[in-house]
Amino acid sequence: MDWGYLLAAAVTALGMAGAYRAGRHTRPAPKQPPAYCPCGHAISFHESLTGRCYAKDENSEYTKGGGLRTVYLECTCRHYAGPELINALTMRPLLPIEPPANPES
Repeated sequence: MDWGYLLAAAVTALGMAGAYRAGRHTRPAPKQPPAYCPCGHAISFHESLTGRCYAKDENSEYTKGGGLRTVYLECTCRHYAGPELINALTMRPLLPIEPPANPES
């Protein structure tokens, strides 16, 4: 066996191991993109079945005296249109949800 080939194999193996280790420690973990609706609110502000947005939008308006006040308005979004989470696709009810019948009447 020639020592040149053995030395080349050892240098190559050390180089590959070092590159693998350096790449594993410097690369950040992939992050899941946040689920935002086009209205700008996260999925947590939307009702799970209807998709209605319950977030409050903050608007500023001038008063009669020339002051500035903050007014909170309901978001006009009526359906969540952002990326769906996997459990939202698999856990939808099969039948429509209806209120229970009144047993007293």
